[in-house]
Amino acid sequence: MSRIEKCLGDAVDAGRLTRAQAEDLLRRFKRETDQFAKTMGQSQAEAEAAAKVAADLVAEAAERKRKTALHVIRVTELRAMAESHPQGMVAGVAALIGRDLHDSASYGSAEGRQMAVEKLLFAMWVSGVEQFRSKMAGLRRNSMGLERFVRELYGENVGTT
Repeated sequence: MSRIEKCLGDAVDAGRLTRAQAEDLLRRFKRETDQFAKTMGQSQAEAEAAAKVAADLVAEAAERKRKTALHVIRVTELRAMAESHPQGMVAGVAALIGRDLHDSASYGSAEGRQMAVEKLLFAMWVSGVEQFRSKMAGLRRNSMGLERFVRELYGENVGTT
């Protein structure tokens, strides 16, 4: 048993880590050790791997903390918006989710954003399909491209990307 395995086992026994977390850390450590061992000795590779895994853990913890802080800020903003609705908090929450029945909210809703994104995606799709419309009073059309497009829509791989 290596020193890292003993250390992780002790952390699991003390309740500081779960068994799954310890196994994940050990897997990461071994993967990094194998990478470093290609260019240096085993003991140096283990030291470098331990430092890299520790640095990765610190970076992951900082990212989780950042995301949690952003989430708290956004929830606080949404609550303030809902509370500011002239018809009360319940109407404010409803206006955040869907259409404001009282037309008095000063903010947009999730439903409105969804519709905007759908319209944007539809416009992008239409501009892509535009190349298949008939031209010159119907005398010219990209029939092969249209056929391939429809076959791709139905899941058949026609070899074009």
